[in-house]
Amino acid sequence: MRLKKAAVVLVAGSAMLLGSSAQAHIPFIEPEAREDAPASLPENERAEMDYSFANPFPLAEDRDFRDMDMNTFAFDGIDSMAINAYLVPGDVDVYEIVPVANAALPFPAILASVLPPACAELVDAYPVVALIGPGLPRDPAVLDLLPFDIDAAPVPQPESGMNGALYAPNPAVDPREIFVEDVVTGLSWFLPDGLTQACLEVPPPDIPFNVCESFENTIVATAQQGMIVGEAYYAAIWDPAGEAQDYTMNLGATDANYVDRPDINAEIECFNLIHGECTPPSEDLPDGYFAEVCEKSTGETGGGSSGCSVRSSHDGSAPVLAAIWLFGVLMLRRRPRRVC
Repeated sequence: MRLKKAAVVLVAGSAMLLGSSAQAHIPFIEPEAREDAPASLPENERAEMDYSFANPFPLAEDRDFRDMDMNTFAFDGIDSMAINAYLVPGDVDVYEIVPVANAALPFPAILASVLPPACAELVDAYPVVALIGPGLPRDPAVLDLLPFDIDAAPVPQPESGMNGALYAPNPAVDPREIFVEDVVTGLSWFLPDGLTQACLEVPPPDIPFNVCESFENTIVATAQQGMIVGEAYYAAIWDPAGEAQDYTMNLGATDANYVDRPDINAEIECFNLIHGECTPPSEDLPDGYFAEVCEKSTGETGGGSSGCSVRSSHDGSAPVLAAIWLFGVLMLRRRPRRVC
């Protein structure tokens, strides 16, 4: 099976990267997330900052970053990105992805998931992701879950054929597992049901794949799901309850074309983009979780250091590159699930 071959390639990559401490995801920030009170902005002003079907990620400034650096990074669903963003009440954020051949994998794919920061204020946040585009299934049960009509504006329509959709549920879980990444930004996230910190840190065979395969909040699109290379697809993020919240959108699974962005990391370090407070969600925290989180040092927008000052509750750092590679393996090995 081609998927099994891809998994072998990803496992080999993780073994080579175990000793590295580089940040695997290229970070981006939704302009709206830089604002202290996005919901209070005039609608026309907010629309220019918000990721939407009319104005999807990547924006012109994101594409300019790639062009100016003359790098080989691609917005293709495989090169790894972490986009820090914000949902106002009832919002739907949208990411455009055009799958192409990528030397890091033997076949094109789109891998997408969404995680809320591990703050007590977001312990009940369960954002979800769906992928819209030509060739994908048109399961009525999935279409009924979407907060928009995939066959009508503002959803872009393909030149030929019809849009379909994949949907990744994000069921509630108690207690919530926390993933710690304190190598660069000091952030931590709530993991979906069925995925643990150990699954992401310890490569196989120490933890068998089937122990970490039950999570469902991730989109995995390949030709087997009807994905067409070169066509535009749209990953939509929303909260089923319509609640406002911060989140991190994860796209891709390889750092082969990684580009360092210290200015962006400085903006997001130690939860500096969180809207409102971010307090530890429990007393039983994993190693590396920061016992103190900072508030915004200024109301100004744009790049530059956030002025954060934090004290880690424990020393040490998670092997981020191995985690990202293993996350990619797990996503590629998972079989599509039907929504009941």
